[in-house]
Amino acid sequence: MEVASTVPSNGLRRSAVFDDVTLERFWSKVDRSGGPDACWSWKAFHHPLGYGSFAACRTKIPAHRYALASIARHMPDSETHACHACDNRGCVNPAHLHWGTRSDNLSEAASRGRLAAQKVTHCPQGHAYAGSNLYITPTDARACRECRRAQRKASQLRRQSK
Repeated sequence: MEVASTVPSNGLRRSAVFDDVTLERFWSKVDRSGGPDACWSWKAFHHPLGYGSFAACRTKIPAHRYALASIARHMPDSETHACHACDNRGCVNPAHLHWGTRSDNLSEAASRGRLAAQKVTHCPQGHAYAGSNLYITPTDARACRECRRAQRKASQLRRQSK
């Protein structure tokens, strides 16, 4: 059992979070029937977005974050994210998880096509975000060239009419 009693920025007492009783309670809520290489499903409460949630020391913590932290019995700061290599939000297998920044997590999601904006194939006016109609803005957002042309033309007409 860990003896440190410092309080990390996420409010959890490290000594209480990883005591044997809490670890036993956590792992009893995990389905490990698929073996060490399979996704281990969280059997308890799930957040509406699909992530498991575990209550430790009167604080709810994402189950995948707790699973990864339990291996080292150390909870990193709140800026460090537990990232899924398997893309299964309900998975708590530490072999499928790694620590990273928010930027790392978003980059991985983008490379796997998991960001919601990537699933949008047409602009609000119905033009496809594809081929010569696709414009990438300086902030790396996708935009419709046809709509940009129409906006510029309307802007010019407004200026000319003044």
